[in-house]
Amino acid sequence: MRCFFPPSHFLWLTLILMVVLGPAGSAQGQSWSNLGGNGRMNGLSPVAGPDSASDLAWQGGAPSLIAWPVMSEGRRIFTVRQSAEATAPVSTDSTIHALDVETGVTLWTRDLPRDSGDWTAWIAGVKNGRVYASRSGNGGSVGAPLYCLDAATGATLWHTAGGNGLPRVLITGGPYSGAVFAEDGDLIMPSVRTLDRFDAQTGQRLWSASRTEQVGNSAGAVIVGNAIYVADAASGMQVAIRKFDATTGQFLHRGPLLTGGLLHNGPLVGIDGRIYLHLTRSESLDYDFLYSFTDTGTAIVQNWRASSGGGGAFSRWGVGPDGSIYTMSWTGAPHWNNQGRLQRLDPTTGAVLAESSLITGDSMLLQMVVDARGVLYVSNGTSGGMEQARLYSFNADLTERWSVPISGNSNLGGPSLCEDGTLLLASSGTELRAYRSTPRCPEDIDGTGDVDSGDVAFALLDYGPCPRCSSDLDGSGYVDFGDMALILLAFGPCN
Repeated sequence: MRCFFPPSHFLWLTLILMVVLGPAGSAQGQSWSNLGGNGRMNGLSPVAGPDSASDLAWQGGAPSLIAWPVMSEGRRIFTVRQSAEATAPVSTDSTIHALDVETGVTLWTRDLPRDSGDWTAWIAGVKNGRVYASRSGNGGSVGAPLYCLDAATGATLWHTAGGNGLPRVLITGGPYSGAVFAEDGDLIMPSVRTLDRFDAQTGQRLWSASRTEQVGNSAGAVIVGNAIYVADAASGMQVAIRKFDATTGQFLHRGPLLTGGLLHNGPLVGIDGRIYLHLTRSESLDYDFLYSFTDTGTAIVQNWRASSGGGGAFSRWGVGPDGSIYTMSWTGAPHWNNQGRLQRLDPTTGAVLAESSLITGDSMLLQMVVDARGVLYVSNGTSGGMEQARLYSFNADLTERWSVPISGNSNLGGPSLCEDGTLLLASSGTELRAYRSTPRCPEDIDGTGDVDSGDVAFALLDYGPCPRCSSDLDGSGYVDFGDMALILLAFGPCN
């Protein structure tokens, strides 16, 4: 008979560990909760990703015409696999899939209800065991209800379709702009003409603020504490960063007016709070710039701008753990969205610190992850159907580590990074991949290179029956005191 350490004793031990070791801080894992990985939409993860292209943990999934974002929380990953065109009059055209991160096995699937004129289903984000999805979008031309699903089962927890005690509320957000979360888990949804906050528990719309997105479903929002920033249209072809209060929805102030063409890329925020916006016409080096701003508390002021372009519309840039900004420079070639070089910029001045070799692709839609070591994982996001998709990994100085071809149309399919260090990437066809390196010591559950309180936190989350879990260090099928003891014995740097 198996003997368990008494749960009450286990909890006392846990409290002692947390007091002695302090909070997990940056070592603890973080879910990939939305399009940009976090509320700042900067692609920065606090865990280490895979070391080699040979670290393929599993491959394959349900077929899809196009790739959509892959999000994760705990041991589950969530994505949409689209089996029919958006105009197909069936509810099974774009199914939400929940998969096991360890094995890729399907845990559940769900088809959202479809009304006439609805678009492809998409996932806005995942937070605290809740998956938020809708059939809105198509450049903001389609309004549809918001659905909140149980992350464990796919069951509907609430919706805004009406008839359930809540008024009917339609959103016009879409997968290319995504959504963010308030500190308590409430959903902040940027639509084309409104910015809305929904109560995570009930689905009630807490407030709705007016805004005007210049190009529908393109720019999205970012959140830092109680401040929400969006990039909105102003007069003529001008845009500006605008700030809203996350508690009340009140508009507070805006930044300077910017001229340069249509805005197809959303803002991001660095680790020091600077706000960045990539404004490009993608046709002239005289108009393509990355702008840096600081919010003084009463105004948003410009710090600098740097010549920047390429990567394609709806691209997502990244931020390194040292604050470096990673973007793409356009080479001035006629086909601006088919080639470019990654650049590492100084966040203080915008000066170029390093540059990668040439990256090419057909109709690029660049997507990026930066891990805790400063290692980059980049998809050229090829969406032109020319079989030129590729996944790259770069060191912080933009020297290439490795790259692998990806079949099909990778579009918005990642990469993204799970809290255990598994790198995910989706493309069209049956292309769905997970890369995971074996840690130098198995007790380093979060892959940071150290056994510390972050790994204790992971073991706590998995406590109890957990076959095949990385926290089950002794292979017993349970995460319990024996596994905690192994973590404690290995405490310190992995050797």
